[in-house]
Amino acid sequence: MQITKRTFPSEIVTRIFRTKNRNKFASRLFSTFLLFCLLISCSDDIDEVSLTFLEKNHNTQWVLSHPELSVYIRINNEQDHLIEQWRYDSELECYEYNSNIFNPGDYQIMENTEDQLVVSCDAILGNCNKLTFHLEGNTLQVDVKLSDWEEETVYFLKSTQNLNDLSICEVKDDENRNSDDCSLLCFWK
Repeated sequence: MQITKRTFPSEIVTRIFRTKNRNKFASRLFSTFLLFCLLISCSDDIDEVSLTFLEKNHNTQWVLSHPELSVYIRINNEQDHLIEQWRYDSELECYEYNSNIFNPGDYQIMENTEDQLVVSCDAILGNCNKLTFHLEGNTLQVDVKLSDWEEETVYFLKSTQNLNDLSICEVKDDENRNSDDCSLLCFWK
């Protein structure tokens, strides 16, 4: 018995290889498309990412909504400059600047979720027990717990004022720049 090699006409071989290549190409294209769709659906969409209160409100500026007081604050996502404050001194006709309304070491961030920031203070050093910040539209509400039986609420409005343009009072004693014993709390007492 003799085995003969059978050869296909070149036309048939070409058709078979074209079909296989097309199927491979289509299969690879479909796999690539599927992988691309999976990667996009798993990617971090900025709108879907949950940011903390400090991250969402970093560098936002607010003005106290009280007609007799001119106080600006800026929220920062930085421990050393958590809440900056500019308070107008009518006698000196300039703004006293405080780089952090909290005395260093006397406060702790208890909650920093998407909707609110809760900061506990040393009642003796910081003149408060707890501050709770949360937004309602363009209004920043700050609930201040002064003691177990005394609470206050203050409201700030979003500000477009360039705080760098404010006239800042001269500081005579750099050590006391942030220790004037008047944080956010002394404005409505």
